[in-house]
Amino acid sequence: MAYGILNVIFAVGKIPPPVGAFPEIGFWFIVLAAITWVAVGAASAESSALAILLTFLAAGSTTAAIGELTGLAWLMTLTGWLFIISSIVAWYTGSALMLEEACGHEVWTLGKSKQSGMRVSTGMGEPGVIRGQA
Repeated sequence: MAYGILNVIFAVGKIPPPVGAFPEIGFWFIVLAAITWVAVGAASAESSALAILLTFLAAGSTTAAIGELTGLAWLMTLTGWLFIISSIVAWYTGSALMLEEACGHEVWTLGKSKQSGMRVSTGMGEPGVIRGQA
């Protein structure tokens, strides 16, 4: 949302958009990429659809960081395509999850791992505290 608001501010002329490198945004994308790459590792234990989604998102964040730091226009074009692909995969994954919840079974494949059904059940009260836990 912040990135969208920044572009609205550029569009209405309140501040001029930078020409070339924009390191302030590049550093933000570095953090976003790092967190998203860790999420790819975690998601791969759950679902291949979610792992694929996060891989495209992490790749887009990585190329965005490099592109914004260096000002390479072709890299920002690649970033746009990676984000478009990630949004298509996100639509598929989200739709598959909604259909599974509504129908009670997997309608579109999510590539769930055998470990994905194994969860620790928590009781009422504090999050993460199991009843009878000392």
